[in-house]
Order: sequence, then C-alpha cells, then structure tokens
Amino acid sequence: TLLFSASYANDDISRYYLGPVLMAWTWLGILAAMIVDSLRSADARPALETRVVRMLVAGALSVALLFPTLTEFSRRADQADLSHDTSARLWISAVLDELEPGAVVVSWWGTSTMLWYAQFVDHLRPDVTVVDDRTRLDLDYGEVTDVIARFLGSRPVYVIRASSQELVVVREAYDLEKLAAPAGGDVYRVVGPRGSG
Repeated sequence: TLLFSASYANDDISRYYLGPVLMAWTWLGILAAMIVDSLRSADARPALETRVVRMLVAGALSVALLFPTLTEFSRRADQADLSHDTSARLWISAVLDELEPGAVVVSWWGTSTMLWYAQFVDHLRPDVTVVDDRTRLDLDYGEVTDVIARFLGSRPVYVIRASSQELVVVREAYDLEKLAAPAGGDVYRVVGPRGSG
C-alpha cells in the first residue's frame, strides 16, 4: 500500500487506505478472539466471578478502543464536510464557458467526472465530447496525441492532463494555449501541430 501510495501522485490517495485499515482491524479482531479462546480453553467452566471479570474487561477494552473515535468524531466530521466547497462548480462553470461549440476535451478521471456530471446531471453542454483515459482504451483511440490528431481540424480540441509529465508529451507535438479557467485542473486549447503557426 505504501509503495502504491508513493507512486500515486495525481490525486487524493487517502481513500485507498480504507481497505488496508479494514484488513488490519479485522486481523486485530481475530487476534483478540484467539486470545479469548485460549483463555476460555484453559478454564472450561469458569466460575461466575471469572465470567463477570472477563465481561468487564471486554467491555473496558471496547470502550478504550472506541473512545478516541467518539471524542474526535465532531472534529473529523467538520474536516470531512465539503458541503460548502464550491471550487468544482466554479471550475466547471469557467471551463464550460470557454469551450468552443462541438469541442473535444481529452481529459482524465479527476476532471472527466466533473465534466460528465455537468453534462449528464446538470444537462450542460451536450455538444462537448469528453474523451477520458478509459474512453481512449475502450474505443481504441490510442495515446493522448492520437486522440488530438483524430479530432484536430474537424473539431476544437482541449487537453487536461493529470501531471506535468503527461503534458510535456503533448507539448512536444502540439502548440497549446492555456485557458483562463480557475485552479482545479489547467485546461489547454490545442492550437495546432508544433511549429505550424
């Protein structure tokens, strides 16, 4: 998990820790059950006092494990609450206002999902085609530069890439013009093949 996280630098990685954390807690639960079973087998029919003590210890351990979560719940909920964050909406509005009619946007999932939401939920800009990295694979469009070559000349083409390294490859082949959209994913209009204009 740590190796994966170290190599995954294009978006928020914290949600990918949920699986490993669940597995770790599951194994801790299994370990606790094994300890209880070994104590139980040592004394097949414990006296009432022993059973009461075990129940009290189990209850105390449960409270001790849950206490940090319960005391921090409100603070964590406030941190996780993004209901007042309008940055995605501002970005979408700015980008869609600048796209030419019939545009093709070569995007990646972090921004494709916002664009698709605007199209399919808010019914904005149905004339725009979002070509996500998954779309490229499913439709056998090839690399990002192949998608640009496919549509450039017949439709306006825009590019949004997850990392600067991916953008370097596009810049080597095409002249780009950055849109004035706010932060949240830089959008570039493809002007033409490199050195053509």
